Amino acid sequence: GFYIVGSDEVGVVRLFGKVWQERVEPGLHYRPPFPFTRLDKVKVRQVRRVAVGAELPDILVGRQANPLQGEFLTGDQNIITLRATIHYTVHDPVAFLFSAQDPEGLLRRAAEHVLTKTVAQMPVDEVMTSGKIQVQNRCCTLLQRLLDERERLGVTVVAFTLWMSA
Repeated sequence: GFYIVGSDEVGVVRLFGKVWQERVEPGLHYRPPFPFTRLDKVKVRQVRRVAVGAELPDILVGRQANPLQGEFLTGDQNIITLRATIHYTVHDPVAFLFSAQDPEGLLRRAAEHVLTKTVAQMPVDEVMTSGKIQVQNRCCTLLQRLLDERERLGVTVVAFTLWMSA
């Protein structure tokens, strides 16, 4: 029944499947043994990332991603190929663990929605040049608002980085 929560983690203990202790701080703790309780550890200080328009393994190994995955329609009816990387941290471990079956996939789809909505309101030249920073900032703000109001994933968006691919 003894367990250790690391310095960069927060523990969530479930008793008979229901959340019993929402936020177990780092250190040595005791809980009833396994059949009665279950421990989930979430790294809350770790900055995680998710990609839109390409899969991260493809980016890391230099493989060519699916070209249709990153195509977006701009406000002046042009098609532009964009990639985005969203960096986030977990601020509510219970919501992160139990609000969605695939929180990273949900975050990816929400970011894709926000990017599509933002780019569709701007001309292609602006997205590629002077408006890139504006698109990043607007997407970051809209994504955080969407995650807080509708999805309640328990994450904080740290950065929304947009880049064009060749």
